[in-house]
Amino acid sequence: MRQLLWKLRHELGVDRLYPHLLRHTFANLYLGSDGDLRSLQLILGHADVQTTAMIYTDPNIRDLQSKHHRHSPWSQIA
Repeated sequence: MRQLLWKLRHELGVDRLYPHLLRHTFANLYLGSDGDLRSLQLILGHADVQTTAMIYTDPNIRDLQSKHHRHSPWSQIA
């Protein structure tokens, strides 16, 4: 897998393409598509859900802004 990704990386001229990046990307896309953290923990094979939450998830700033706007008391007033 690593050799295939290395070859693709060089053919496509991409700086970053490696197995762990694909795993991380999957985790973020899964959660961004309303997947739940507990299921993701099982899919990734982590013993502790905190590992999944802390290491494999990075909040997207646009998603955070959207959620903040949706749930902010100020949004309800205006």
